[in-house]
Amino acid sequence: MIFLSTSNGHQIAARVRYNSNHTSWQCQKGLQSYRDQGIFRSRQNKYEQNFKDTRLKPFKGRLTRDSRPATRRSVNLNGGSASDENGTALIFLSEEDRYYYKEICDEDMHDVNGGAPGDFFELLNVELGADSKSVKTAYRSLQRLVHPDIAGERAEDLAVLLNSAYATLSDKDSRTAYAAEVKRFRAEEGGSFTGHAVSEWRGHPGEQRAVFVDESVCIGCMNCTYCAPNTFYMEGEYGRARVSAQWADEEEAIREAVDICPVDCIFFVKRAQLALLEFTMKACKREDIAIMARRRSGNMGPGAASESPFVRAEVFLKYRAEARVQKEEDSITRRFHDHQLAASISKAWLQLPEDIREKGWPAWEREYLTAE
Repeated sequence: MIFLSTSNGHQIAARVRYNSNHTSWQCQKGLQSYRDQGIFRSRQNKYEQNFKDTRLKPFKGRLTRDSRPATRRSVNLNGGSASDENGTALIFLSEEDRYYYKEICDEDMHDVNGGAPGDFFELLNVELGADSKSVKTAYRSLQRLVHPDIAGERAEDLAVLLNSAYATLSDKDSRTAYAAEVKRFRAEEGGSFTGHAVSEWRGHPGEQRAVFVDESVCIGCMNCTYCAPNTFYMEGEYGRARVSAQWADEEEAIREAVDICPVDCIFFVKRAQLALLEFTMKACKREDIAIMARRRSGNMGPGAASESPFVRAEVFLKYRAEARVQKEEDSITRRFHDHQLAASISKAWLQLPEDIREKGWPAWEREYLTAE
């Protein structure tokens, strides 16, 4: 017999036994959302049940809500309805919520966290197969729009990059070489960052939290899909859990999914950072689930090949924040494309006045996540 704490603070008793093939725990209990099979552990005291020990001993789950410390801390969330004296939105997290919560360190980098063109083709609003005539037409219309005499000093960097884009794409040979580089880069990075989250938003307009699964850690146990089936699903390519719709289940069910996760791969994150996390997750390498199982059992396989989407997101923002455009780059023909060039294009575009961006690049209009 073990004792578990539910998200609403109630404790339940569960009769547990280990099945004969040593693959899962089987549980008989009176709480529907925990389902019939699952791996239980306390996230508060990091208690881990030893799967090889068949002598089950009673243990107590995490603290109930009444006995939990009342310490609270604030986390900066841009665009919320509650704000401090600087206009920064705040959310207060309980002692329990701190463990569930994770965020990107984006201090002083909010201005570069947005969807933006990431290569010369996107900068000129033309397809990879565009010819010289369409490149010339697009260049002339955009250069008139962002000329520093019209758009001001904030458009100087983009005007330089537009000249370089035209020099590169107007020539057939350099355009072909550069297009091959862009295809490779888009395939490796999962495309360009649009600033829009992939998961559907069904939460309250004022909700500043979102739910995110770190698929580089997920082992495909499917437990979260049992607890909150409208929020989580199993994607087909890697066999990992993923969020399909935000807050599509009751918060209690989502918290139970977080509690029951055996590898702690589900987090509450800032809503404003969700789109970037989902984007960087696409480029993260996933370790084979079978190798992960061998490592957990003590039969070590090759070294871990997983990458954290949180780390990749911070590196992505750092590239943008540190990007610089030199005037000497004007009219330079390029035959390569990398993270530095992509960051320079995106940062220069984000520096433009909003009305200029909307006129020249309506498809890239930034999504502002503000509470109503």
